[in-house]
Amino acid sequence: MTASMSKFYRYKGSLTTPTCDESVTWTVFADALSMSETQLATFRTLYEDSGSTKPMVDNFRPPLAINGRTVSLYANSAGQFAIAHVLLSVLLFLLYISQ
Repeated sequence: MTASMSKFYRYKGSLTTPTCDESVTWTVFADALSMSETQLATFRTLYEDSGSTKPMVDNFRPPLAINGRTVSLYANSAGQFAIAHVLLSVLLFLLYISQ
């Protein structure tokens, strides 16, 4: 079954690593997206920054209070916005690992 990218939730949040700045808009798809073993293996080769030898692992923190944030459901029958968002995310990811 192919995951739909036409329904997703958005909320304003913060980075998951210090300094935890509240400068992120998180997008969570209603349906889970899959990733190939090759994509996952590439992701596991990332480092904290381009000059680091420290792998990017355990870069999470426990959930925090919602602090009045609003979580909104977006739906687009064609999914154009969601697809553009994923493509932009993939482009940024590829630019990051090519540094």
